[in-house]
Amino acid sequence: AEYMGTVSQVPMLADHPLVSGPVFTELKVGVSDRPDMQSSGVFVLGVGYGTKLLRKWYHAHLTRAYTVTGLFGKATDDFSDTGKLIERSTFDHVTREKLERIVSMTQGCNHKALLQWANLDLKTQESYELAVKGLIRPMDKSPPL
Repeated sequence: AEYMGTVSQVPMLADHPLVSGPVFTELKVGVSDRPDMQSSGVFVLGVGYGTKLLRKWYHAHLTRAYTVTGLFGKATDDFSDTGKLIERSTFDHVTREKLERIVSMTQGCNHKALLQWANLDLKTQESYELAVKGLIRPMDKSPPL
């Protein structure tokens, strides 16, 4: 006895719009700046119309703040806190005054670089007023200042 069946096709309910909702064919997604591996902060993601706003975000030349932490007397193979310890040293010669002097020199160098990247004529009243308000920003993509 041989069975002769018929093949029939039924609709797939998982594809029905009332079950799965509307089908999206395209969704634009953009990111502002990719954060570094060991950094934290705000990660800006633009979706849809927000991708156009990312360009405005980029050209706003917003400032970034960095907080540096460290540990004196230890050296690692990759200069991070998670790296393999390769050397220990004393650090009695490091004083608060010496450290503050180095930080002050670094801030001065950064401020000088900021003025160079800002493309401003420093002899104008407008530049002076921006500097007093702390509103000088680099006008092009610049290294971290």
